[in-house]
Amino acid sequence: MIDIAYEVNEDNQLTLKLDIEQYYGKLSNGTYRIVKPVYDNGYMDIYSNEFEIKL
Repeated sequence: MIDIAYEVNEDNQLTLKLDIEQYYGKLSNGTYRIVKPVYDNGYMDIYSNEFEIKL
């Protein structure tokens, strides 16, 4: 098993840059949601956030 740790900033927030085009290709204008499951000691939390693409 590989353990990965992320450090949050002083506001308890974490910012990740994701190469979405690598997985889904070029996205058109619209509102999307990204979902990130986080596993901790046998429990899973799901975090999500909406983002908008305007070209």
